[in-house]
Amino acid sequence: FAINGLTGDIDPDKFYSVLFMFAWMSDPPTIPVANTWNLTCKNLRALPWMRTMCGSDQNLDIESGAMKAHLNQLSPDGLLYFPLGMEGVPKDTSYPTVDGLTALAMLNWYERSGNVVWLDDFKLLSMGLRKMAITVEDRAYYPPESGYGKDGNWKFTTRGKANMPYNPPEEPTCEVQGFEQCVKFEQAAPLRTLVRDYQLFGNMESLELAKKLYRFYMKSGMWEDLTKEGYPVNEGGIWSGHFHGNVAAMHALLEYGIATNDEKAKQIA
Repeated sequence: FAINGLTGDIDPDKFYSVLFMFAWMSDPPTIPVANTWNLTCKNLRALPWMRTMCGSDQNLDIESGAMKAHLNQLSPDGLLYFPLGMEGVPKDTSYPTVDGLTALAMLNWYERSGNVVWLDDFKLLSMGLRKMAITVEDRAYYPPESGYGKDGNWKFTTRGKANMPYNPPEEPTCEVQGFEQCVKFEQAAPLRTLVRDYQLFGNMESLELAKKLYRFYMKSGMWEDLTKEGYPVNEGGIWSGHFHGNVAAMHALLEYGIATNDEKAKQIA
């Protein structure tokens, strides 16, 4: 069932983008939201696990085509440029969240096949994430829901007007800026990728950037203010809002804590 869903919602005619949403009020169902390239990377990360569990070979051609579509957009500069901008960041920009999730998918494809070429592409994407990160004082961040263009400029998502104002590449001051209002999530996949680059290959540049991203994570504006209840603002792990986004952020925080033996980060998660 999972493989049917993870391959059946991919549109080969539009760069293997995901059909973002279905509405079942009519027969056949309608698609009220345009195709998105934000999400195919998530399918690519999960599919090797699904096939390992059940052995199904359903729609292998779609799975293979979707990964080839991503490889075709991977530039020698380490950035994965969007081939379309229907629902997501603008066309010809690179979105750190998708770059990070695609890198993590490549590790799963490597585990399945043993082909070391996947590791080379993983390293290339890690390099691109180091290139895109913005450093401010002792911390670093990626502009939420924004794509990095070939001209070096950041452009906000095409999804709609921010519910709480955000202008890339400004450093976010609180968690709920932007359209989806989940700033920590936007750092999570890149942080996980950099941590894995350090764990697998000992890349110290990735480790240093991961530490800076962690410091950004720990800004008080990224957490719920419960000082009146006696909790430290940025140490209690208290959050609200987008459930998936926050859990993904905690996942990254935990992996960072394990990799660096940072007991504080692990306890917050």
